[in-house]
Amino acid sequence: MSQRRRQAGGFPQTASFKPPPAGIGAVGEWSVGQTKSLEGILTHLSGIVARFDRDFRHLYVSPSIEEFAGLPPEAFLGKSNRELGMPSDLVECWEAALEHVFTTGRQLPIEFMFSGPKGRSCFEAILAPEIGPAGNVVSVLAVNRNVTAQNTALAALEESEARYRMLVQQSGDAILLTAPDGQILSANPTACRMFGMTEEELRRAGRSGVVDLTDPRLVAALEERVATGRFTIWSKPGEGTRVSVEIRRQ
Repeated sequence: MSQRRRQAGGFPQTASFKPPPAGIGAVGEWSVGQTKSLEGILTHLSGIVARFDRDFRHLYVSPSIEEFAGLPPEAFLGKSNRELGMPSDLVECWEAALEHVFTTGRQLPIEFMFSGPKGRSCFEAILAPEIGPAGNVVSVLAVNRNVTAQNTALAALEESEARYRMLVQQSGDAILLTAPDGQILSANPTACRMFGMTEEELRRAGRSGVVDLTDPRLVAALEERVATGRFTIWSKPGEGTRVSVEIRRQ
């Protein structure tokens, strides 16, 4: 389930949940007595911890909630997200996720974004069933982790990689990405044109298929690589021709 809706005067809210991986079940189960004894520890966690009853009302919220929501924990107790006036997509996501855990007795990961005094923050949460004496789910414990910084860094990395791929693909230089064992992992269009081979053909040929291994200057070039991380070798793009190729270690 994934929804996006712009709230008046706020950031777009995003919330999603997904089924747990196969085999996850008892791992996420805690008895009520166990979780109560953990509250002293949970109070000092940097993440937000909350416990919900079957009506989706808050039974417990850790003090760290105030940093992100601008409300003290007491303001949440006895109220559901809907009663607190949370964005509708966030309410629907949490209610569906909580209902899933109460019904199946299995833990569930969710991802959501929340706008508060600190701006827009991205969270990952694990919802775990709390098992009562009769063996049924009596409440759900949710542990929320702020992953805003990690997501921002990942987005920046993906953008950088996209720019790099674009530069490689559009470069007028022939570029081959190779592994230490001589495999050719990828080739840009210029390399394909220079060698007169498709990228798949270059992968099958490997480095030995495009590098002149009989050239007497190869030993000195390999020694240069050890010393500087770069060297020049002589390649064979076509029958009877040779070109110099600069190799850089990444």
